[in-house]
Amino acid sequence: SVSSIMFSTLGNLLGYCIFLVVMYIFGMGICGKRFIATVIELSMVILSLFCVKTYIKPIFLYVPIGNIILDISFEKNNTTFNWVYWTIVIFLFIYLAFYINRKKNISYDE
Repeated sequence: SVSSIMFSTLGNLLGYCIFLVVMYIFGMGICGKRFIATVIELSMVILSLFCVKTYIKPIFLYVPIGNIILDISFEKNNTTFNWVYWTIVIFLFIYLAFYINRKKNISYDE
């Protein structure tokens, strides 16, 4: 029904928005500058959009934008909320961001 597709699409969009915030935090952990973090975030978005638009099938089924678009191919019908995908991707980048920040904060002074 239309309401289930609407709620699944809203859930996927919410997961994508959280992913973008986490990508920004990840970029800040890598470089520490807002401009470079934004460039890293935008490059990831453009790269995933490029994979979707050029139909690189081994990749576009698993990139974030590929998990939002409805009926991107006959191989994956995107009419459900992909909570497992969003949970794994978001927690992976949160872990990487905290790991990078922890490595940068370690002081080697004696």
